Amino acid sequence: MQTPLRPSNLYATCPDIHPHMKTCTRCGHPKKTSEFPKDASKKDGFYPICKLCRSPLIKAQYAANRKQIRDRAKAKYAENPEPHRKALKEYRKQHVDQAKAYAQAYYLEHKEQWTSYTANQNPEKVRQRAAAYRETHREQIRAGVRDWFKRHPHAATLGSTKYRMRRSAVENTLTPAQIEETLEYFGYRCGYCLVDLRTLSESQRTLDHITPIVKGGSNTQANIIPCCKSCNSRKGSRPVFLMARYTSPLFVLF
Repeated sequence: MQTPLRPSNLYATCPDIHPHMKTCTRCGHPKKTSEFPKDASKKDGFYPICKLCRSPLIKAQYAANRKQIRDRAKAKYAENPEPHRKALKEYRKQHVDQAKAYAQAYYLEHKEQWTSYTANQNPEKVRQRAAAYRETHREQIRAGVRDWFKRHPHAATLGSTKYRMRRSAVENTLTPAQIEETLEYFGYRCGYCLVDLRTLSESQRTLDHITPIVKGGSNTQANIIPCCKSCNSRKGSRPVFLMARYTSPLFVLF
């Protein structure tokens, strides 16, 4: 009596039934061809062992021949580095999260080595490299800065204010959450002319210190008021009551 074919043998002997299936020669399970590494030397274009079974084999082989493999890779990279750099950039674009996770893990694992390397570098050479990079990637840097400020709308305000705080040494406890809370309290309107700040561009939305910092005012939630750039420029460092002639009749000082 002929032994009935197992599913794995069935896929192996009748590939036309499931053209996108292949049987792993190691675990004997039929799987989709997408789960097999590509191999142009094989008839069907795929390696006979699936990725799941092949992964520990590759890791064991790499661990046993780590130095030889790394030396060959370095020699191949030195011969023509440009294709490798291009492939690495393309990989990082397609796998952003994995690239970030790997970079963070590598930094944490080699933190002392990285710190000592950067500390022992020639400051002049570092400045020259940074200047050369900025010169050749000017538009890319600007696009990145614009994107960062879009994702952190209050960063510019806090940054410039903190700089002034360091120079005047006044109380500085304002946070982005408090800024958002103040905007909601005022209905996202200018505290002076009541224009809707959401209708203005990012550069026209500002925060004003009721008591100016140069006059001893603090950078706290109780001392800020949302306003448009026009009202902020008009007020300057003058007392807030001088804004009464320019404000809406609905404006009430608290």
